This record gives sequence, C-alpha cells and structure tokens, in this order.
Amino acid sequence: MPSGIYKRKPNSKNGKYIRTPETREKMRQHLLVHPIRYWLGKKIPKDIVEKIKKTKKLNSKEGNKNYFKVHVFKGKNHKLWKGDKVGYDALHTWLYRELGKPDTCEFCEKIGT
Repeated sequence: MPSGIYKRKPNSKNGKYIRTPETREKMRQHLLVHPIRYWLGKKIPKDIVEKIKKTKKLNSKEGNKNYFKVHVFKGKNHKLWKGDKVGYDALHTWLYRELGKPDTCEFCEKIGT
C-alpha cells in the first residue's frame, strides 16, 4: 500500500484516534451506570465477601439439595447407557478415569511408561 497519499481523519494524531471531550463524557457516564470489573484493584467490603461465601456454599455439595439428584444417573441408570455396545474409546476413557493409569505393564512387568 503506498504511503503518503491517504489523508488522515481530522480527529487522529499519528494514526491514533483522539476522542472528543463530549465522547469522553458520554463514556464516563456510561461506565458509571455499567461498571466493568468494578472491584479490580479495590478492597472488597466484608459484607459483600460474606454474601459471596454464602452463595458459594449454597451451590456446593453440602448446600445444594439437588446436587445428588443430578449425580444419581451414573452407570446403568443413565439414559445414554449402552451396555456391551460401548465403543473402544469410551471404554478406555472409563478405565483410565475409574482405575487410573497402570504403573507396571501386565505383560512384560516393566515399571513406568
């Protein structure tokens, strides 16, 4: 692209856009109403910290009474249970998840990978 033939916009300086004072004021007013990452770099008051802790506890295993209802549908109780028709990848993923990766080879009894 040839340089020098394009005219700069009136509100730009060295190719960077300069915001007018009116635009800056509009942005400031908007951010006062809709703060972005408001607590960044600020100390959060103790009452708000307590509310956050209370909410997290309600959504945890101990506080959420529906948690165990969701996690009951495992194994044969799950609606997508395939039984013996399970695929190779799904079977081996289940093995690694349930039994973990073996430390020794069952054929040559070599330790490690």
